[in-house]
Amino acid sequence: MEEVWAAVMRAIDDIVHQVKPKGVLLLAVDGVAPRAKMNQQRARRFRSARDAQDLKAQLQAAGKTVPDLFDSNAISPGTNFMAELCAQLHFFVKYKVNTDPMYKGLDVVLSDGSVPGEGEHKMMDYIRQLRLKPDYNVNTRHCFYGADADLIMLSLLTHEPHFYIIREEHVIQKKKDGGVQRIELSVSNNF
Repeated sequence: MEEVWAAVMRAIDDIVHQVKPKGVLLLAVDGVAPRAKMNQQRARRFRSARDAQDLKAQLQAAGKTVPDLFDSNAISPGTNFMAELCAQLHFFVKYKVNTDPMYKGLDVVLSDGSVPGEGEHKMMDYIRQLRLKPDYNVNTRHCFYGADADLIMLSLLTHEPHFYIIREEHVIQKKKDGGVQRIELSVSNNF
């Protein structure tokens, strides 16, 4: 599992060094969602698990070798995976603040899985609280990284003039042997 944590921390570090934040770095991990959202997520996760089992059974019936895949249901608030991720993030933040000049001048805020709410909503709440301060600079630039489509709508709702969203481009190409290959391209912007 160490290679998973190393890859996550390396990805965060790459984004931070690419964006070069100047004031605040807010890392927000999904916490427990509101009840209605939990019901929706639970139904989606059960359906996802059932579909994965069905696909695995079909492939095995066809005589194909099926590798063990990561269960994406593990990336849910309250799971051991998420508890360990949050512990690793706390270590990562302490380490980087003490060793990396890029992080030393930043106010690094980590809202982990123990704080209720989805990550993007926690970030928006943080921005709303900043805007209430009398010394708030209306020219503050905000940069979000995430794949959730909610980020687009939420950023528009802030009415902030300088809002950037960084997303990865996912390209799916058909292979000659009939399969598909997923390629992730990191999109870079000039800020």
